[in-house]
Amino acid sequence: MQPELNILAFLRNFPPPNDGGAFVYNYQLFEELQRSGCKVTILSHSESKAQEADGIKVIPIRSIKTGRFVYQHSFKKLFDLIATILEMRKHLSYTRYDFIFSDAGYLQNLTVFIANLLTNIPVVGINMGEEINKIQQTTRLRSWLERWLLRTHCMNICISNYTQDLLTACGANQPSIIIFPLIEEKPTRDKPADRQFLVDTYNLNRDNLIVGFLGRHVPRKGLLTLIEAIERLLYEKEQIVLLIAGQGSETDRIKERIARSDYCNQFKLVIVSSGELKDRFFNGIDVFAMPNYEEPITGDTEGFGIVFIEAAQFGTPVIGGNAGGVVEAINNQYNGYLVDGRNADSIAEAIRLYCQNPSLRELHGQNGKEWAKQFMKVDPLAPLLEALRDKRIPKRGEKK
Repeated sequence: MQPELNILAFLRNFPPPNDGGAFVYNYQLFEELQRSGCKVTILSHSESKAQEADGIKVIPIRSIKTGRFVYQHSFKKLFDLIATILEMRKHLSYTRYDFIFSDAGYLQNLTVFIANLLTNIPVVGINMGEEINKIQQTTRLRSWLERWLLRTHCMNICISNYTQDLLTACGANQPSIIIFPLIEEKPTRDKPADRQFLVDTYNLNRDNLIVGFLGRHVPRKGLLTLIEAIERLLYEKEQIVLLIAGQGSETDRIKERIARSDYCNQFKLVIVSSGELKDRFFNGIDVFAMPNYEEPITGDTEGFGIVFIEAAQFGTPVIGGNAGGVVEAINNQYNGYLVDGRNADSIAEAIRLYCQNPSLRELHGQNGKEWAKQFMKVDPLAPLLEALRDKRIPKRGEKK
């Protein structure tokens, strides 16, 4: 009988907020690990809720802020870092864990490394791509430290082949396992009924092509360029409406951009939460579009793009940017199109094809249902569990 794996994970958010594919990816990963017989404990930011649900214990701790949070004073950042290391160290002293999982942010990795100096528990990195991309745009010292921290992991989990290639470029040549984002298989829905729901709810012209966007409002998602592309098509007298779901740092800018448009009534910001409303959104729209691109200064780009698979599952054709891991989420000219997310003409041409060819929408929609099936694996973590058990350090008195 295989011994139970005792895993401690240090994550930014758990459970995840409604938006953000990386957060949802972590949530699904640890749910699957727990279902596979692992004992999982999550250390997460103090804003998280202490709970023990479905066998996963979540413990909020003081944690250094990351992502879009900016410290006004460096001493506060240093204080939070030290406090987080001490709290994590306390948990490592109480229990013998087989592995520590870290979602590969620079400060997360640094915290884990320092707190783990004495116990020396193997660390598994979860790599989305965003943080690794930024290595090229930071200071020389931090770039060196980030690369070195990545190489201290016993293995890395990658969200896509693209992310795996980034790790290799950073010199992290230890074993890595690609685990694509997984989606829950949903029952078949009535597409005309869900489309009519969107028409009635948002007061749409039912003859318009309904294009949908759902994601964080950040530059790399290409939303502003998408708006420009649709304006060009509206000028050509194409009948289109864009439903924009989500929010983020660019939401106010997007609202201002729409308000200045001659076609402002054809752009509608909507609220789409998780659950049935999200399913209705993906099933009811005619085309899903998120023309992502790699930001030239920061190198920020999509590590994968699970929303394209979620939309494809419901028979909705998709349009995404030919950048980052999205090239693995869309089968170009089979269930959608890959476009230049910085070029409004490129985006407009793909939408025009769907607008003028209902049979093409139907074909790509049906193809998408087949394409999405590969992301509903029955046992997606089998290679990871085998690798973990192989690298597990036996406890005292236990045979390898």
